[in-house]
Amino acid sequence: MKKPSYGWFFHASVYTGQVDGSNSVKRILFLMGIILVAITSHCAYYNTFYNARKHYSSAFRMLERAKRLPTYRPENIPPNVLQEYQLCLEKCSRVLELYPESKWVDDAMLLMGKAFYQRGEYIQAHTFFKDLTPAFDFSDLVPAANYWWGLTLIELRRYPEAEEQFDLAVRNSEDEEIRNAAILGRAEILKADLKIEEAVEAYQNVADNAEDKNTRITAQLEVGDLLLELERDVEAEQAFSRAKDMGPKRDYEFQARFGMAIAIKNQERF
Repeated sequence: MKKPSYGWFFHASVYTGQVDGSNSVKRILFLMGIILVAITSHCAYYNTFYNARKHYSSAFRMLERAKRLPTYRPENIPPNVLQEYQLCLEKCSRVLELYPESKWVDDAMLLMGKAFYQRGEYIQAHTFFKDLTPAFDFSDLVPAANYWWGLTLIELRRYPEAEEQFDLAVRNSEDEEIRNAAILGRAEILKADLKIEEAVEAYQNVADNAEDKNTRITAQLEVGDLLLELERDVEAEQAFSRAKDMGPKRDYEFQARFGMAIAIKNQERF
């Protein structure tokens, strides 16, 4: 957290003229009061936003655990997850309402959009990302908003607009993680639009050419999943085998081996 500067106080406190002692004391006490108000205000809105991020992170971790369960369905998000996202939204709302001039306003708006998206409330998410990108065009968070807006537009089946947002994120973000996610987002559009053959080609292109290893592996696993969906089991087995050989990360290797097992079983070779 960037600390506020109070150098002006020390310059203002320097004796520059002939004043009596009581006035000097009053002047110092007055300036110290201003400092106290500034510190309190700064800490208050930062703590509010910090708690919002804390609730979001908690909800995200719980949701990721829930997704690993065989009973999980996207339309039935666990109530405890929804509650944590709701608390995040309430804290962010307080930042916007009580501290509209603070430097955390764009952070709070982005976090609210993400929380609405994770709750499956895509119209509300769309509204926040739409408001954030023009209002804070100076913010380094705009490319992240472009990416999350793209994901939201996919859910709203507004695919050309989603592609536009992903393109903006790829072009303008200095964050490699955002760029890589947006590259995958382009392929996700084809998958969501049920253009499975084209999606296979798009994901394979990412798997072959992306600079980031995790992005390549993720894309290769998607290729395997889509080939299973197309009942091209031999090719699916090969795709999962390539994903397994790409890197040692345990989660990826498990997914790749599991996909290979399904492809082999479908070929009736057990």
